[in-house]
Amino acid sequence: MWDVESQQALETLPWVRHVEFHPTLGSTNDRARQLLDEETELPALVVAGQQTAGRGRQGRTWWSPPGALLASLVVGDDTGPESSRAMAVMAPWTGVGLADGLARIEPALPLWLKWPNDLMVGDAKLGGVLVECVPDAESRPRWIVGFGINVNNECVGKRLSREDSGDPAAISLRDFSGRSYPLADVLGTLLLALAAAYSQFRAEPDRFPERWRVYCGLQGRRVRIDGGNGRTGAGVCVGVDAEGALRLQTDSGSVELWRHGTVRPA
Repeated sequence: MWDVESQQALETLPWVRHVEFHPTLGSTNDRARQLLDEETELPALVVAGQQTAGRGRQGRTWWSPPGALLASLVVGDDTGPESSRAMAVMAPWTGVGLADGLARIEPALPLWLKWPNDLMVGDAKLGGVLVECVPDAESRPRWIVGFGINVNNECVGKRLSREDSGDPAAISLRDFSGRSYPLADVLGTLLLALAAAYSQFRAEPDRFPERWRVYCGLQGRRVRIDGGNGRTGAGVCVGVDAEGALRLQTDSGSVELWRHGTVRPA
């Protein structure tokens, strides 16, 4: 899917100052971390045709087939949240940016976001985000934003992982529209949308909850959340706060804030 012409097109991508392509790579996030060690100019981008050790949240294996868009973006504290304590908000910020970009690429796509990091179409997963924070020597955060989006790969009838029977089925843009997409063009559109989203949310963090609400497919629905370590909750999703926490209205009427966890419709 990444022919010579497509690889050459990566050299003209907007916004990023360093781009590299690997036909096969263990993990784009791992290579992105190496770029930080090498003091590469930011923003930087790592793109792979296939991953052999891709991973998602909570250590899950990320399905990385040919035809999917697999990339890791590296940005500094001048682009992402200024504090490493803002870890909970970077994935949702990214989700909104990617959703904005995908809406430009395929306006009819019924895309929605599932907190904190999934891009969904119906009950199937189109893509996901994995964020890591690597502080520099002065404790300023540097953000590795890995994202995988099913673009030209055929996903119908497949699940994202065999490790968890609760994982959703997968879907790709090609499954939805019946056509193929130039991956470099898709990536360029997504990068511009991410740059705009990050800029807006840094300048106006209080705007983030209303922007998330546009894509939130669980808004007003009853959900269950597993926060790990035996902590669970249930209630009605009433959006997110400015720091990216899920707002869950319990049966008592109180609103709980969840900064991490796995949420599913009840």
